[in-house]
Amino acid sequence: NTPAKMKRKQAKKAKRNANKAQRKQAKHAKRLAKFDTNGNGKIEKSERRVVRAQRFDEFDANNDGSLSLAELQQAQAERQAAKQAKRAAKQAKRDAKLAELSPEKRARHSARMAKRQERMKARRANRGAPSLAKRFAKLDVDNSGSVSEAEFIQRSGKGKALGRGVN
Repeated sequence: NTPAKMKRKQAKKAKRNANKAQRKQAKHAKRLAKFDTNGNGKIEKSERRVVRAQRFDEFDANNDGSLSLAELQQAQAERQAAKQAKRAAKQAKRDAKLAELSPEKRARHSARMAKRQERMKARRANRGAPSLAKRFAKLDVDNSGSVSEAEFIQRSGKGKALGRGVN
């Protein structure tokens, strides 16, 4: 590797990191806008409760004022389907870009992606996330077999009710 090539690589990496930081900042701004209902630039406890109550209403499919394990499983399945569709769209974009690369670059890219997938697989295996039934049991404070809106709002702030990003 020549110094000029190294410099180009470093510049490319710096640009990629800057873009990543901008995307992260935009994501946080979007989240703040979602929770900050009074527009003061801060998320207050009362605002979180409002959002949790809205989320509860989304999950309560039969509108009976409580959540069953089946309703939570349905909400989780819908969320996973939406994530899968989003991933598929991103993958289609990546595949289109990959088709434009030369065979050598494509081979290097495929090798990098295989290594990355192995690392991600190992990370997922080490997570040990509790099952939905265990999380439901934690939400169901009074052991009634269903989660009331009050239980959901109270307990969903203490960890994740349905996994990452749901509360």
